[in-house]
Amino acid sequence: MASVTREGSLRAPSRLSDLGRVRMIGRAGLLALVVTIAAVVVYNVGVRDLSGPLDPQMAQLWVLFLVFAVAELYVADARDRSELVALSPHEAGVVLGLFMLAPDELLIAQLAGAAVALGGVSFGRMRPSVLILRIATLALGTCLALVVFHAIIDGKDHTGPLGWVAAIVAASVAAATSLFLGYLSRPRDRLDEPVLVTVAITAGAALASSSIALAAVALARNYDVATILLIVPFAACAVILRAYASERMRLKHLQTLYESMRAAQRTTGLDEGVAELLGTTRRLVRAEVARLVLFPRNGSAMLVASMTPAGHDQLRPTTLSPAENRAVWTVAEAGTACLVSEGRAQDPPFENLLGELGLREVMLTPLRVESEIRGVLLVGDRTNADRFRTEHLRLLETYAEHAGVLIENDRLEESLTELTELKDQLRHQAFHDALTGLPNRMLFAERVGRSLADSGDGSTAVLFLDLDDFKTINDSLGHYVGDQLLIAVARRVESCIRPIDLPARLGGDEFAVLLRHTEVEEAQLIADRLVRSIEEPFVIDRREIAIHASVGIALGGPDVGVAEELLRNADVAMYDAKREGKRGFVTYEPEMHKRVKERQELAFAIERAVERGEIGVHYQPIVDLETRTLVAFEALARWNRPGHGVLGPGAFIPLADELGLMVEIGRTVLREACRQARSWQLAYPKHEQLRINVNLAPSELQNPELSKEVAAVLEKTDLLPERLAFEITESGVMRNPEIALQTMRDLRDLGVALGLDDFGTGHSSLAYLREFPLDSLKIARPFVMGLPDAELDAVFVDAIVRLATSLGLDVVAEGIESGAQCQAVADLGCTHGQGFYFGEPLAGLGISSYLWTPTLPAGETMPLVDVA
Repeated sequence: MASVTREGSLRAPSRLSDLGRVRMIGRAGLLALVVTIAAVVVYNVGVRDLSGPLDPQMAQLWVLFLVFAVAELYVADARDRSELVALSPHEAGVVLGLFMLAPDELLIAQLAGAAVALGGVSFGRMRPSVLILRIATLALGTCLALVVFHAIIDGKDHTGPLGWVAAIVAASVAAATSLFLGYLSRPRDRLDEPVLVTVAITAGAALASSSIALAAVALARNYDVATILLIVPFAACAVILRAYASERMRLKHLQTLYESMRAAQRTTGLDEGVAELLGTTRRLVRAEVARLVLFPRNGSAMLVASMTPAGHDQLRPTTLSPAENRAVWTVAEAGTACLVSEGRAQDPPFENLLGELGLREVMLTPLRVESEIRGVLLVGDRTNADRFRTEHLRLLETYAEHAGVLIENDRLEESLTELTELKDQLRHQAFHDALTGLPNRMLFAERVGRSLADSGDGSTAVLFLDLDDFKTINDSLGHYVGDQLLIAVARRVESCIRPIDLPARLGGDEFAVLLRHTEVEEAQLIADRLVRSIEEPFVIDRREIAIHASVGIALGGPDVGVAEELLRNADVAMYDAKREGKRGFVTYEPEMHKRVKERQELAFAIERAVERGEIGVHYQPIVDLETRTLVAFEALARWNRPGHGVLGPGAFIPLADELGLMVEIGRTVLREACRQARSWQLAYPKHEQLRINVNLAPSELQNPELSKEVAAVLEKTDLLPERLAFEITESGVMRNPEIALQTMRDLRDLGVALGLDDFGTGHSSLAYLREFPLDSLKIARPFVMGLPDAELDAVFVDAIVRLATSLGLDVVAEGIESGAQCQAVADLGCTHGQGFYFGEPLAGLGISSYLWTPTLPAGETMPLVDVA
């Protein structure tokens, strides 16, 4: 059973589930075993054969039994005093026993008296190992005292000074033994007196006790009844020393409180203040465990910190167990300090607490700030069940009143610190990109403006960097990969600039760099370094990704007064770099604004053209060079732009691809080309095997759904898959080879043929060429133009034909404009040809002239037949 005693109102424990059970049984048990063995050894070696009492008939065994019982009760009652030994009557009993009892009788009287006293007072409250250690300590001390005493007198006259000295030395040995073993058995952090002070007090107490005992022996030899008179000075000394110990303890508590308040005021944070509070609490009442519970406020969690001999757990959010939570709130509502001890009756709010905590006794007191309870302070002991008294409870309550104010001040300071940190964090978030951590457009523009104002001499420059075809990566690989790529690009940008420069992410895939104190040559050098650095492949999620960048350079000067203008100029230069083929940098020139304006107008017009259906299809024949017969048509997108006539693909396809419109334009061309091809097959039976070639833009090739869309178009138009071929460019493939390869494989599985367009003008790898599932290569027009006279062109064409033949691919020569060129490419091994020599791209109405004639070029113009 456990009990709750009330001091004003309640005494209750707190849950220590997060502290665990710090076991002391091992140390006390081991020490008890060692001391017991030592006592047995000393008894057998030096005590068992000693002679009987020196002064027989002076005292009975039961008298010494009572002396030792009273002595142990006195020590038990004073064990929590400042002094470890407070004028213990044990020494007096030992001195009396040395003269009046045989050694065995002395040991029996001492051990029996101590056992009875300890068993009655501490039964159920003190661990068995501690009880055994105490009795073994007394036995060892008395055995050593007997050995020393008899060794000194050595059969000589014991009634004179020699006997006095021998008795005092023997008593001192017994006291020293108790003192030494007491130090060993207690944790170092619970010894609240310096060693020298304790030794001095113990020595004085042993001398006084022994002297009174010697006086009792002298009186007993001559006046038996007069011995009783010595009870008066002995009791007086005990009372005086007890009063001295109490006053010393009170002064020490006041000193500890004062020093703790000063130390807490010097702490620099809440955690440090809590650690000081818990440490002082343990020292004040010499408790094993101290625990602080701060109640939640403003929606925060309950905070708990603990300190044990094993260490300190800092203040942190904690969910209390039901029992601990119930006890803590009960104490808080009562508003007074509380004590719970094992072995006494227990009130309902505190049932099962001690067992749950692993403690035998606990004290709790509320932490009060003005009239509000802000938390609860708990101390506990695992060793004994009756260590804490009323004075301890009042002392803890007094300390908690001061500690509550200090903790509250620390919490206020910490809240202010948190607010400051939050303010700094919000400011950082307002001016920095959340993904990459780089400054954002707002901060970057502010720094550019400041640099322009500070320099004024044109030494400020801005680099505007945009990733080429980044949208394709987002669409094909997902936004997670895209975000990781942007983070990696940000790190590359940081690695390429100088320490004085400022990088930023302006949004999307746009980055910028502010160059301070720079010239145009240095700005161009940094821009080139950026372009080349980003060309190096990135590894994202164990996938290698290739991407490129275009950079625009704009320099400040007298005619550039604001940051927005400098940023706009850099942006214009960047778009000019894209127009010139991407993967490079361009320095801003004033005439670029006109081109940008035209580009913006063109972009708007393209978007409207797609919506209005202004994008049409023209067809150019592809001929078998051996038979000169028509084998296929290439479908070419044409834009019938109002007011500008019919525009070829070079005038709008690159911009449409950049704007993300090529997917829709490609669908339009594919549907129309397949429908038209099937209608020609049906209208001209001789051309039942006619194939239609459709170009795939780079963005279309990165579309993972392309094969499904193509299958749907073929099914709708009733065109066989083998009658459809897609032409792809090297640059389109190399934008993301892995995705392109998968798309090509899906198309081949569908039965569609694949050809590589403009071979020799891109940046492809022969390794990829070997892996790609191709059916044909198309030799680019520049290699055909110089034939048959240009020997070097002939060498290139011959090499391409040999390469294609070794790979089992057909070779198509495009750009043939004369019979001589036609014959030259045929002689070099090309199987198919295409160009104005055979026919120019025509709309559907003009195609009949190619379909009626048996060979191309046609010898005569045939009538136009509309088969659409």
